[in-house]
Amino acid sequence: MTSASVATRDYILEFIVPFWFLLSLWTSVLHHKASSKVLNLKQRQKCLGLLTLRASLASVMVLAGLFCEIDSLILILLLVLFVFHQRVAFLFIKFKYEENYKSETNFHLSLDDNCIGIPIVLISLVICIHWQSFFGIFHLNSITPDFSLRLKEVPIDPVVSVLILVLGLLTVAMPYVIQCLLLKRDMTRENIQDSGMKS
Repeated sequence: MTSASVATRDYILEFIVPFWFLLSLWTSVLHHKASSKVLNLKQRQKCLGLLTLRASLASVMVLAGLFCEIDSLILILLLVLFVFHQRVAFLFIKFKYEENYKSETNFHLSLDDNCIGIPIVLISLVICIHWQSFFGIFHLNSITPDFSLRLKEVPIDPVVSVLILVLGLLTVAMPYVIQCLLLKRDMTRENIQDSGMKS
């Protein structure tokens, strides 16, 4: 790997991925505040489901790039996850228009746009680092596609890996688990109230 490729990889791991995680946290908090005010429980459930699926796809992309040797198989996996991630993101935007779900600030809208744009930048940089393997998938060069799944031959700095994993748990996993628990609590309260009214 050339010095430029190493610098690009470090830029991805030390800036883009943490920034993406922090942006995801901020987005989830703003969506929770806005959805609690303007959406009913079924709409909140659908909204949270789309956001959680989008975050899950992003997390798998990061984990695959963090621990697996990036060959033709991982590049294809990243591209497939990227397509599904963008599809879910556009479904969420469609949901907002259909349900007239308007966020509180224009900045909130820009966060959604950034959560769509950042994966494009991330995938583009990964392809730039491994462009020979990428073109090899389409038989555009002499490189034979490698579809083996294996861990990185030269592991990423353990400190960086641990920090990314901890940051991901705190900013991506935990907020959505908390929101799921809060939604379940509100749905239980509504069921109890409906049962009381019927009796």
